[in-house]
Amino acid sequence: AMWIRDHEPEIYQNTYKILNAKDYIVFRLTGKFYTDPSDANSMDCFDQKTLNWSDEILQAARIDRDKLPKIVPSTYCVGKVTPEAAAKTGLSTRTKVIMGAGDGVAANVGAGSISPGKAFCCLGTSAWVASTSEEPVLDEAMRIVCWAHAVPGLYSPNGTMQYACGSYSWFKNTIGTAEILEAKEQGISPYDVLNAKAEKAAPGANGTIFLPHLLGERAPRWNPYAKGAFLGLTASTTREELIRATLEGISLNLSVCLDALNKKKDIDAMTVIGGGAKGEAWCRILADIFEMPVKIPASLEEAGSMGAAVIAGVGAGIYENFDAVERFLKIRRTIEPDPDHSKIYRSAKLQFENYYHALEPFFTA
Repeated sequence: AMWIRDHEPEIYQNTYKILNAKDYIVFRLTGKFYTDPSDANSMDCFDQKTLNWSDEILQAARIDRDKLPKIVPSTYCVGKVTPEAAAKTGLSTRTKVIMGAGDGVAANVGAGSISPGKAFCCLGTSAWVASTSEEPVLDEAMRIVCWAHAVPGLYSPNGTMQYACGSYSWFKNTIGTAEILEAKEQGISPYDVLNAKAEKAAPGANGTIFLPHLLGERAPRWNPYAKGAFLGLTASTTREELIRATLEGISLNLSVCLDALNKKKDIDAMTVIGGGAKGEAWCRILADIFEMPVKIPASLEEAGSMGAAVIAGVGAGIYENFDAVERFLKIRRTIEPDPDHSKIYRSAKLQFENYYHALEPFFTA
């Protein structure tokens, strides 16, 4: 908004409201201008304590408050579909439109992270760990961020890394060409072949450490110039160890974020969702590194849409409260951490941190 004001002043002057994507859809369906706390939070001029726009930030940024929409709870019923929108979409004019929330906190709901201490990890191209708290969680080291939750009155501290399954995909496409051929011959996914080989290597990958910063890094580094690396290689390093080190490096990075989230030490289990959770080898690594049970739901890739549906159901009065998600969230398996493996990973995590900070001065554009 500041950039548009300074570089495209005519557009800024003619702007009535500045909306997030879902807020624009709500406007097209109802003709009304609203946003919810989670997406308002993303606009960087939001006061988490009052759940309203921050006059102090707006004054410093010189952004007109009247260009921002009113903030309402995620469960707020904005209205019903207008006749014009009904004609264009095929929806009934009796259809209620519920405000909804941003994608990350919608996934909180879908993964069952709806009360303090409940946490989840999403393993997608990027990945994140998030939990739920009654107060904003502020990290002095600035490793994580904190969002207003979709559940009114709660918050979601969150650490999102840039390239998680993306790093595994990079490995598959560059180093893992042999596994791609093996998978084709067997009629299975290349990741099944890679996961099976990762399990053949011992925890700690014989001292091999992977820094998964192939696209710079968000949490916990916030360094667009960070680079990826394999470190600790020796003449005895095997292919299996490289594969395992890739999974371990991604997991170690997420565990640094988890440390910042878990200040009160009230997170005692982790629900894992996303495409990466299809591989139990990776889930076992996560359980050992996080040092807590990892819960694997039956549905791994629907948490965001499931959460949105529950938010809509609560807002429309179909569900009494957010506990309704428990009807749909079925845990297929729980993996317990191995104490001996966790001990190995504590040492690997220290090395992981040391390697990053030693190389950080050399990371440039």
